[in-house]
Amino acid sequence: MQEKNAESLFLVATGYWKASRHLTKYMGQFHDFDVISPILVNIAFACELYLKCLLCLRTSKSTKGHNLHKLFMQLSQNDRERIEVIFNERVRCSAIATRVRHEFPSLDFRLNSILREAADTFVNWRYPHETTPNTASAIGELADALQATVIEVKPDIIRVLHAPLSM
Repeated sequence: MQEKNAESLFLVATGYWKASRHLTKYMGQFHDFDVISPILVNIAFACELYLKCLLCLRTSKSTKGHNLHKLFMQLSQNDRERIEVIFNERVRCSAIATRVRHEFPSLDFRLNSILREAADTFVNWRYPHETTPNTASAIGELADALQATVIEVKPDIIRVLHAPLSM
C-alpha cells in the first residue's frame, strides 16, 4: 500500500511540476505576468507532494499539511542533506536564479531560507487577497531537487508517469 501511495503522490506531483513549467515557458514567451500566481501555486503543490512522497517512501505513513518547511523537517538528516546538495547545484546552474540574484543581491539562496520563505506559498498564492504573498524565490529549483531525490530513493518510480520528465 505504501508503494502505491508514493507512486500516486509522485504522479500527481509531477503533473503540477509540468504544469508550472509549461506556464513558465508561456510567461517567458509572451511576458504574461498574470500567470505568476498559478505558476507558484502549482510548483509549491508539487514541492509539497514530492516531500510527502519521500516521507511515504521512508516511513510508510501519510502526512498532512501544506507547510514545506515543516514537511522537510520530518525527513531524515541524510535526506535533508542530499536534497540540499542537489538544490545548491540546481541554483548554481539556474539562469533564473542567477538573474534574480543579480537583481536582488540581498536575497538568501540557502535551502533553509528558501524553505522558510516558501513554506506557505501554496496557501498564500492561492488567496493573495487574504495575505501578502511571499516572494518564493528558487522554489522551482527546490521542486527539481525534491523530484531528483525521490527518483534517487526509488529509481523505478518514473514508470508510473504517462510521459517522460523531459520537456
